[in-house]
Amino acid sequence: MYWRLLTLLSAILLLTITICLLVLRQHPAPSPWILFVSSRDGNSEIYRMRSDGTRQINLSNHPGDDSYPEWSPDGTWIVFTSERDGNSDIWKMRPNGRDKQNLTNHPDDDWQPRWSPDGRWIVFASNRDNNVEIYKMRPDGSQQTNLSRYGGNDLTPRWSPDSQSIVFQTDRDRNNEIYVIKADGSKPVNVSRSVGSDTNPAWSPDGALIAYEGFWDVTTEIFLVRPDGTERRNLTTNNFPSRNPRWSPAGNWLIYETPANSYGDVYRIDPYSGAQENLTRHVFRDGAAFWSPDDRWVTFVSDRDGPLQIYRANTDGSSPQNLSRNGSNEWNPVVAPAIDLVWSGVMVGILAVGMLLVGMFTAYRRY
Repeated sequence: MYWRLLTLLSAILLLTITICLLVLRQHPAPSPWILFVSSRDGNSEIYRMRSDGTRQINLSNHPGDDSYPEWSPDGTWIVFTSERDGNSDIWKMRPNGRDKQNLTNHPDDDWQPRWSPDGRWIVFASNRDNNVEIYKMRPDGSQQTNLSRYGGNDLTPRWSPDSQSIVFQTDRDRNNEIYVIKADGSKPVNVSRSVGSDTNPAWSPDGALIAYEGFWDVTTEIFLVRPDGTERRNLTTNNFPSRNPRWSPAGNWLIYETPANSYGDVYRIDPYSGAQENLTRHVFRDGAAFWSPDDRWVTFVSDRDGPLQIYRANTDGSSPQNLSRNGSNEWNPVVAPAIDLVWSGVMVGILAVGMLLVGMFTAYRRY
């Protein structure tokens, strides 16, 4: 009798899981949020909107300039740079703009905050030592520590995907170079080692490569290098400025921009074959591209409708849409991290049905 009941309960559980999956796939996760910076209020403010451009709201909402927004890995916090206390400090707030906290609270300037992928640290740039250094701190602002500790200027820190290393640009060797250090600041390695200017590093999602822009011959090109400085190679040979590389979440593409005096475009390139295509193909200025977490679309900034606006397009450049649709300049789009609502819903369904079945089985045995 027990085996028959167990078989029946198992069938009910399997049917419930199937229904959960079907329902959640018919009603997919809501559009992720996009953060961006806007001048529509007369100063730089941090706004949030859906990926279709709806529900735009001012999150920072202060006369001081706010910039450099960055999502926490779990999407529950936003870290940003604010001048609301008279200098540039690192702050954090909730995605609805509440619970704002000054994390650095230092009389000198702090900016360029970045969360570690494991969510345990925030790295940032600071000039509190009479030059620009790379610091890290806990998400509550404690344990602020100078990691780079050198006389040059160190900028644009980026975490490795495993949160164990940090890449940044520095002029400690007179020209800008790309360096990698451990998360505690130890073992600095010059990975670019060139006579030109190397800037804007970006880790690949698997941590195996670092992309950066380097000055080559007469202009900047996109380069790739291993984190130990080996296998350095020139990815682009465009003979026009190629800047600001960003990896796709799957690591199979890089996007970069080609800024010029009055125009520019966003390109994507295969990091292995070097095959590339122009995604925006427009006579106006396009740049500052950012991948969506599901690898299905990109955001970028364009002035094709007058002021700089936030746009969205498919990853092949098709179907561009103006999301911000405002008469002021908007820039620095940052897409929220992905949250797997399908699996979350399934697990909730399993837990609820499981509790129900346990209650039914207990009642059956009792009577």
